[in-house]
Amino acid sequence: MTEAILLLACISVIGLIGLLGAIYNWEWIYRSADARLLTALIGRSAMRVCTGIADVVFIVGPWVFLATR
Repeated sequence: MTEAILLLACISVIGLIGLLGAIYNWEWIYRSADARLLTALIGRSAMRVCTGIADVVFIVGPWVFLATR
């Protein structure tokens, strides 16, 4: 159980870093090939919104999963 909680905490930290990147527009978040393609298709603002939503899911989702198990 301790390992599962540590894994969920790591996933949440990754989501938090991504969310901060979306809020503060950290350029290195958008430098991967997938991110560049998605940014070209939907635009920078939409990319920031999608990244923010996905990161909130990363932060909250694992804990909801653990709570409902």
